[in-house]
Amino acid sequence: ASTHLFCLEHPDEVKRLEWSPSGTMLATASSDGSVNVWNTSQNCDASNTLAHALVGHEDTVFDVAWVPYGSSAHAVGGRLMSVSHDFTVRAWGVDPCAT
Repeated sequence: ASTHLFCLEHPDEVKRLEWSPSGTMLATASSDGSVNVWNTSQNCDASNTLAHALVGHEDTVFDVAWVPYGSSAHAVGGRLMSVSHDFTVRAWGVDPCAT
């Protein structure tokens, strides 16, 4: 077994963590209203770095969930859903190797 250490830089409290179905990305939801996606894949040059800073909510984001592309639960990439106290649900397209 291996241990991974991540420095999840949010200016405010992280409310939720969610691994992508493939295990190559980690999404974080924060009290600052942001959703970050961290690349944890060894197949990308940007391994263990911030791949996406998703901004659009106006209040605390308290949950995130992955909806994979295609029929495979292990599909790489996908749509990330986020839910906020601003009474919105947002859907984000996520490219696993984008920076």
